[in-house]
Amino acid sequence: MKVSQIKIDLELKGHGIINYGGQDQQKCVGRQSQFNNISYAKKNYYKDENGEITEKVKISSYCFRLPIYQGSIASQSQDVFKNPELTAFLVAQPQSQLQGYMCPAMNLSKKACFSIPYLEEVGNVVIQEELFTKKGLRDENSLFYKETVGETKYKATAFFDVEKAQFLNLDVRNDEKALNEECYEGEDNPLEKAFKNIYKRIPYEIGPFIKVVGKEGNLDAETIKNLSTMSEYGLKFDDQYINELLSWLVKRLYTYSLARTNSDVRVTRIVLTPIYDDCPFADDKDNAIEINDKNVNDGFNFQYHQFYVKADTDVYDKSIKEFKEDLAKKQEEKKEKKENKKNKAKSKKEDGEA
Repeated sequence: MKVSQIKIDLELKGHGIINYGGQDQQKCVGRQSQFNNISYAKKNYYKDENGEITEKVKISSYCFRLPIYQGSIASQSQDVFKNPELTAFLVAQPQSQLQGYMCPAMNLSKKACFSIPYLEEVGNVVIQEELFTKKGLRDENSLFYKETVGETKYKATAFFDVEKAQFLNLDVRNDEKALNEECYEGEDNPLEKAFKNIYKRIPYEIGPFIKVVGKEGNLDAETIKNLSTMSEYGLKFDDQYINELLSWLVKRLYTYSLARTNSDVRVTRIVLTPIYDDCPFADDKDNAIEINDKNVNDGFNFQYHQFYVKADTDVYDKSIKEFKEDLAKKQEEKKEKKENKKNKAKSKKEDGEA
């Protein structure tokens, strides 16, 4: 059996409200405070069979993930993508693979392989509206209200996506291209240097790959040849690298804490459940691994489902050549059409002046 995904169950404890939202969420459920200047806690709302609405305090995915990736250059400046060496160093960082990144100006992107929708309060905390002041003053301009709570407990289910961790797309035909050629081609090869610097080895194979749909299996040579025109060029990472990535994430979660001015939250329990490719809908508690002081630094030795297989390089090269030629032809036709339109407008203007 091979692992296709990792489920991560989290439990947290804290005090106060971590995330505040606007007043619109209260209006949607027909609730409104007697105060105008008030900050509401972010919540999920549920309606029972009698139409009664209950609310649960929550922490958003974005807010929770910030401390995990703290220090990543991907979150500091998009200018790193202008430099091949910095870009390669960015991609080699565990944070970048886990959180993903996007550079619209250069049409580069990488999807996150760690996802968590939100964290929701467990139990029934009592929410109160508390009065605060700005700068120690007590007039109508400085008074404001916030929803507050005491001790809180949260639960959440996150996922480590093996497929997204296994492959980094570099194909020019794809809108999800993660890197430009100068980062991984040539004698210097900044990407190889960056990975060797961090992992002391090159943990990937580069080339065209076919995405395997469904269960893993050995494709015959004829099938590979036929599918190679639709293959994608990129990096396929080995199992050891994916285990190292997962281990880095678990260590960050194990020591996780988030503090605000009047609130805090920390992780108190982590349970990993590998999901195997032959029973993807099973939630087998016998396979669950509870993380503790004894095993948090042990790492993992999972064997992963192979979502990508090596394509026929000759077939891929031919398809890419045809694609680039077709693209160049279309760009030339577009340029010619634009030039003709410009000349017609110029000629029309000259005829009018005459």
